[in-house]
Amino acid sequence: MATIYHYTSGAGICGILSKDRIWATSFLFRNDYSELTYGLTQFCKEILRISRVQGREFDVLPEALAHRLQTPLVNAAHPFSVSFCKHADERLDRNGLLSQWRAYGADGGYAIGFDEDSLIERSCDYAKGFMNNEKTSTVGWYIPDNCSYDAYEAPEDVEKNDEILDFIHSLLTTDIEKRDDINENRFDLLKEATRVALFFKHQDFFEEREFRIAYGLLKRNVHADLDFIENRGSIFPHINLFGEAGISDLVRRIVIGPHIDAERRARSLELLLRCRGLNGIDVSISDTPLRK
Repeated sequence: MATIYHYTSGAGICGILSKDRIWATSFLFRNDYSELTYGLTQFCKEILRISRVQGREFDVLPEALAHRLQTPLVNAAHPFSVSFCKHADERLDRNGLLSQWRAYGADGGYAIGFDEDSLIERSCDYAKGFMNNEKTSTVGWYIPDNCSYDAYEAPEDVEKNDEILDFIHSLLTTDIEKRDDINENRFDLLKEATRVALFFKHQDFFEEREFRIAYGLLKRNVHADLDFIENRGSIFPHINLFGEAGISDLVRRIVIGPHIDAERRARSLELLLRCRGLNGIDVSISDTPLRK
């Protein structure tokens, strides 16, 4: 029974355990889309290669094309995602990933271990019901998948899709700010670009063995399961991944990151678990020698 880990802060773990839910966050309302840049650039490299093979070469660098495509793609697909890590061995199960602990700096962090198969099955069930509900049919796509750290090669249906090259030509020859057809009607055409942007990462991040669950909103209507949080004065929308089914019963273990107060954090966490009636969850403290 594999375990998959979600790294979060103290505020994050309190929210997940107290509210019995986990959220996918919106890319559209982030200050930058840098996390999408690498994968989208790989997609654009392949598109430009295909254009050369077909004798329709575009005078643009892949990085420039990715930059031009990024904003309209995010607007059309409106992706939400949540990330997990797959640990490579038992040592990492006990101690967590150093790269993740470093990301939380002096505040430390927590790694929540979920039963992988149950988590994916429950998220799939909820997504199907969510997408087929008239009140919440704004969700148009759902992808649970491992991130890839390999070189991207376009599948055959992309290689033979002349519409993609037509769209790229139109994108490069039209004022992007005046376009009104880069919307949900274009998502079927651009769904491969969205998948690559979300799930292809640089090989230097392979240690994380990241797994993502991603949703996309194809309409801008407000729907029942959008939630909102405030962060540094800005308001950010989230999607609750599991609805009323909850998430707490899928937690198998929690690793407390390196911190001077790790022992006290363990006692507080165990009290929180008892108060929420969450029994049988293994709580441990990372032995990673990280000084803060």
